[in-house]
Amino acid sequence: MLTVMRESGRRADFFACRRPNTVTGDDVVFVLAHQDDEAGAIATIVRERNAGHRCWFLYLTDGGRYTSSIVRDAETCAALARVGIDRSCVVFLADGQGRIADGSLVNDLARAEAMLTAWLRKLNIAPARVYTIDWEGGHVDHDAAQIVALSFARQRNVTIAGFSLYNGYRRLRKILRLRV
Repeated sequence: MLTVMRESGRRADFFACRRPNTVTGDDVVFVLAHQDDEAGAIATIVRERNAGHRCWFLYLTDGGRYTSSIVRDAETCAALARVGIDRSCVVFLADGQGRIADGSLVNDLARAEAMLTAWLRKLNIAPARVYTIDWEGGHVDHDAAQIVALSFARQRNVTIAGFSLYNGYRRLRKILRLRV
């Protein structure tokens, strides 16, 4: 289920809302915790790209708890290339301390937002929309990524929309289960 954060801060089902106003050539930013999180938004990615919008993918952690982050980075770039996303639009954020470790984003929220802001400012990108993972309680990094994206979007009065990774609309069971 895709949800939209309204100005009031209340969530609304995407299906009950109009699609965000778009202008061809908009910059659209996907703020994600780990490599492969984009899988939950593939339809949105394709729709945005097909509409002529430039899609940026900003990953907040190294995603390397169980597998090398280098391997996961390459897999993500390959997957996004299959839907027409150029490697130059995929960014694994880091600062002078390096990348934020998988599983610890909640401890580095301000640092993550600072890296996100600095990178977008450096390229003079003012996104028209921000997409991120919905708050679902499935993984602490996913929920923390939503906090970072929401703070970033609210400070800039940018539309933010979320997508689900674990819970399906009106489903009794979770779609995806992670063992952490």
